[in-house]
Amino acid sequence: MRSETIDGGVTEDVASLVQAFKPLKDRGQALADALREDRDTFPFEVMTFTNDSCSVQAHETAIESLVRLYRLNGTDETKTEENTDKPVTARPFHAGILCVSENSMVLADDFNQAKVAFKDVVLAIRKKYQNHKHGFDKWIRGATDPQISRPQELQDALDTARLSEIDLRRCYAKVRALPDQIKSISWTWAIKHSTMKKIHYAKAVERVKNLPDDHPAKSLVTDLIEQVGEDEMLVEKSDLPAALRANLVSVDPFNPDRVKRFSVAISGVVLCRQDTLPRRLWRDNPLDSKFPIPERLAREPKFDCEAEPHIDMFNWYKRKLTDNEPRYRHG
Repeated sequence: MRSETIDGGVTEDVASLVQAFKPLKDRGQALADALREDRDTFPFEVMTFTNDSCSVQAHETAIESLVRLYRLNGTDETKTEENTDKPVTARPFHAGILCVSENSMVLADDFNQAKVAFKDVVLAIRKKYQNHKHGFDKWIRGATDPQISRPQELQDALDTARLSEIDLRRCYAKVRALPDQIKSISWTWAIKHSTMKKIHYAKAVERVKNLPDDHPAKSLVTDLIEQVGEDEMLVEKSDLPAALRANLVSVDPFNPDRVKRFSVAISGVVLCRQDTLPRRLWRDNPLDSKFPIPERLAREPKFDCEAEPHIDMFNWYKRKLTDNEPRYRHG
């Protein structure tokens, strides 16, 4: 072990991460144990488990999907699927529905609360080290290096937590618990959606200034930035991967003779507090199909954004400002 120690402030930050991660991991284990206890009493189906969607192995896969906190290449390689060399948690994306007990619902809520608390700690540390040249993930790996001297109690906690192997997306993703009295669920996919990040004038100018002086497009991009009007702004548009959603029908809690229809975003397996499975319709991701996807009717856009990039090399588009947004050169 190297003799040098890390900065005391960094040590405190690492300790706070460990303290926030421990209840997250413990509550995930408690939820997994409760779901296993529910298995013989409550029905379930994991549609993406192709061998047998209602088998014990499918249920175990769903549990692993719900409570996984580590990257797939950082899982316990000693746990393998039956008759294979494949780690249990190193499986593809799974979606399904588990009917569960009241106790499991309470533990799922506890797990979600621990996720929020852990995310708050991570975001606070990320903000503190936002100028770290290698980013937050590299900071974690460096700050948790087992070769660095630190108090033995903290080192033991780090060895248990395995912070350098965590998957932040999975640590943040909440378990989706459906409302009571679900009558039907059908899965669908949002395949043509994107996100837009505002690029204010000062940021745009700074981005171009950082280009090499001999860059062939530097002068042109500078001119294009100046062409953006006061009632417009630049946005960086990024296409998002297909997102899974569920269309639900449930009994109206205020009028048992009526039903409610609504849609929710989901990230995989969902929990349902009832004794019987609702009607179900699963749809595979259309992007995985070998057949062309039919064009859908265009929706009215939320923002008046140009169809083609204004600055192609940065994927920057022009869009009209709304009345309550600051002007382009003053934002």
